[in-house]
Amino acid sequence: MFSQAQLAAFFIDPTSSSSASAYSVTLNVVVIISCILVILESIPNQSSTTQGIYSAIETAVVVVFSFDFAASMIFRHNRFRWLISFWGLLDFCSILPFYIAIVTEQSSLSNLRIIRAVRMIRIFRAAKLFNRFPGFEVTTRVMMKSGDVFVMLLVFVGIGLVFFSTIMFMIEAGDWNEEKGYYEICVKDECFRSEFQSIPESMWWCLVTLATVGYGDAVPLTNNGKFVASITMIAGVLVNRSRHLYSPKAFV
Repeated sequence: MFSQAQLAAFFIDPTSSSSASAYSVTLNVVVIISCILVILESIPNQSSTTQGIYSAIETAVVVVFSFDFAASMIFRHNRFRWLISFWGLLDFCSILPFYIAIVTEQSSLSNLRIIRAVRMIRIFRAAKLFNRFPGFEVTTRVMMKSGDVFVMLLVFVGIGLVFFSTIMFMIEAGDWNEEKGYYEICVKDECFRSEFQSIPESMWWCLVTLATVGYGDAVPLTNNGKFVASITMIAGVLVNRSRHLYSPKAFV
């Protein structure tokens, strides 16, 4: 017979024994299967047989997670403290959608979109993988030590976002067409619906440009707009490069 301490180490500490390590690997595989299942379920027009297979796999996955969650609650000394922690809430939320979906499907208030949204929360199970790798703790500490760098970048991006989005809206919005109900810009005797209908809409273009991605779904048409876009691109490159100008002395 195993003692309570041995069982607690088995379920909580993957490094305590080879069997505990195998159990942890098994849970990781189940997490990956669960995430793949969420992706496959989004494919439309699947047969009822395929959907039945998905449902059976999902039930098995939830049984495994429910068992692991129950074991963690039983063998941990500080159960409540763990339950309200990030990892405890994550484990709880990984099984909660399944039971909520069962209740909503059986109630008169059943709504397909609500059920679908609740089920998609399952994708957060992927974060459970982080808790199973020792390197995640080191990475977390590095990011915490680099917090001031991230704040600096967010401030620069935020200022540029508001500044360039406002200027681009003023230049590229054009004139309001009362009949059509949107801003219209005319270039070379041709009028087009402006891609910059408001400052918030312009922020999408600005963020993509500052990130040096450039999807091309919104582009300036006027020379002044192109000039502002050029400055925005250069600013994006400078902001991206500025993070190399500062690095904390100690990361870990």
